[in-house]
Amino acid sequence: MYEPITPRRVFEYLSAHDLESVHRATLRLMEQVGLEFGSLEARRILADAGCDVEEEKRRVRFPSRVVEKAIGLAPPEILLAARDPERDVLLGGGRVHYGPGTGSAMIIDLDTGQRRMGTRKDAADMARLIDALPHIRFFKNTINPCDVDPKMGERVLVAEALANTTKPVCSSCFSAEGCRDVIRMGIAVAGSEQAYRSRPLTAVSMTAVSPLVWPEYSADQIILSARAGAPHIVATAPQAGTTAPVTLAGLIVQQNAETLAGVVLSQAAAPGSPVLLGAVGTVADLRTGRYASGAVELAMTNAVHIQLSRKYRIPLYASGGKSDSKLGDYQCGVEKSLQALLVGLSGGEYIHHAAGMFEGDISVDPVLFVLDDEMLGAVERILAGIDVSGLDSALEAIKRVGPGGHFLEDDHTFRHMRTEHYLPGIWDRQDRESWAISGGLDAYARAREKTRKILDIHHPEPLPTSASKAIERILKEAEASLRASNSPKH
Repeated sequence: MYEPITPRRVFEYLSAHDLESVHRATLRLMEQVGLEFGSLEARRILADAGCDVEEEKRRVRFPSRVVEKAIGLAPPEILLAARDPERDVLLGGGRVHYGPGTGSAMIIDLDTGQRRMGTRKDAADMARLIDALPHIRFFKNTINPCDVDPKMGERVLVAEALANTTKPVCSSCFSAEGCRDVIRMGIAVAGSEQAYRSRPLTAVSMTAVSPLVWPEYSADQIILSARAGAPHIVATAPQAGTTAPVTLAGLIVQQNAETLAGVVLSQAAAPGSPVLLGAVGTVADLRTGRYASGAVELAMTNAVHIQLSRKYRIPLYASGGKSDSKLGDYQCGVEKSLQALLVGLSGGEYIHHAAGMFEGDISVDPVLFVLDDEMLGAVERILAGIDVSGLDSALEAIKRVGPGGHFLEDDHTFRHMRTEHYLPGIWDRQDRESWAISGGLDAYARAREKTRKILDIHHPEPLPTSASKAIERILKEAEASLRASNSPKH
């Protein structure tokens, strides 16, 4: 397994007292107001766990003791297994991992520069690109292929991801049947259900509908994933001012209640199942009512949810690296880097939306993956901090060089130059004349060249034939089932 970054010092917004106030307000909200659950099976499971279920309104209220018990059952560490075990991601313990976000429909064409609908080939290409970039640690379903049946989208995307990256694979699913098939694909690659439980090769995320609703298809996915031993993310994405209170404190409490309700269902369905809290909320720009993807408040609220996740000892599915810009421009870079840095400094462990996406999550750009990977490398260098344990050797170097000398040829420089400093590959540090001679390209143009080169030459280790055939069978079975369900009834 590669060595992840653990921040030397973690930034915290809230004091212990204020954090406890947020927790207690969350418990009051869950017990006094409760949440709506659309799934009958979920309501039955929660009733058996000790919740108060008002069946007519599909309302579930959560006694504090039930919530606290579920928090205690959830595992503090979760393995997201990769085809290449050296690329496994182990969540827990403050280890920071960055990766892409979820489900854009549009992509910037690498050849024309124009925005168009994403395809199955794009899904495969994005998986190969992510596989090649060192600071992007996992795959998330970045582009929805629009040239397939919409109900097949997550299945096709995961099939392409498993074939085209050896990093951990996670996908949002839009039906219980799709979730089941994504898990079946992971089992096919792992070799057996037992092997999958030991090394789960697919993770699944599902989302509540704010305010305070877990729809039937999402709740059923929680149950299915928990019982299969699949890592699952119970996420929620409220917007302060529209689907959540306008204040950040109110947004945090509501989001916390929505995610903890998912944790309770997960642990009631299968105690000890690998569940992540999911914080994807942000603010609405109340001048227009639009979702503010690149808002700094998204990073601020994520920082608090990271504190809560440490309190609960449950890993968090954080967000950081979004932008509302329509181009890979100054706004895009600033919004992305501010979010990624703050959420990383706070100790976020699974930070998605950190690469490739822009335009309020509507679009992805292959070139932005390369640019964001470079930015994330710099962020990881900041998180790693400054090591003062080698001061004696630095002092010896100063003694050797003495007043008026230089360190370019000193052995101390040779020993540390490639590990002490971050060496970007896209950002330009030449003088203007050298830059002009080399083509005078901006960072985006240089990154486009690198993107093309990666997609031309990078091909991960292929899946075993048996796994490829098993995945193809799963896809064909799903297509047949969808055709049968869509055929006219007589």
